[in-house]
Amino acid sequence: MIRLDLLEYWSDGTEAKRYRTHTSSAPLLQYSTLLGDSMKAFECKKCGSCCFGEGGIIVQDDEVDAIAASLGITPESFLSKYCRSKNGRLTILTGTDGFCIFYDQEKQCLIHPVKPSPCSLWPFYPALVKDRDTWEMAKEACPGINPECSLEEFVRQSKE
Repeated sequence: MIRLDLLEYWSDGTEAKRYRTHTSSAPLLQYSTLLGDSMKAFECKKCGSCCFGEGGIIVQDDEVDAIAASLGITPESFLSKYCRSKNGRLTILTGTDGFCIFYDQEKQCLIHPVKPSPCSLWPFYPALVKDRDTWEMAKEACPGINPECSLEEFVRQSKE
C-alpha cells in the first residue's frame, strides 16, 4: 500500500492536506501524472508582493492608450501623472508606500483589466522560466508560487 500526500492551498493561503491511498501493485510512476495535474504552479494570493518596488513596470504605447482610456483621461495626462521615463523606457510610478501607484491594499489592482504586460506575465517571466536560481528567489518572494512545484512543471504551465 502506498499513501500519496497531496498538499494543496486554499485561496487564503492556508494548507489543506489530502491523502490518497493506493493499494494496487502498479508502479508509483504511473501516478506521477495525477500529482502533476493537481498541482498548480501559481495561484495569485492578491497580496501585492509583485506590485511592490520601484520602476519595474514598463508600459508600451498601446498599453498607455488602454490604461488612459480606462481611467477616462488622455494618454498625455496619464503619462504626466502616472509615469516617468527611465533609461529610455516608460515606467509606472510607485506611491509613497513603495507599491505601484495603481495598487490599493483593499481593492488590489485598480487597472487590472488593462494592466501592463509585465503584470500580466507574472510570475511566468522569461528570466524565471530559464534560470533556476532566479526562479528559486521568486518562489521565496511570492506566496502564490507553489513551493512544491518543480521548475520543469512551472515551465510547462507557463506555456499553457
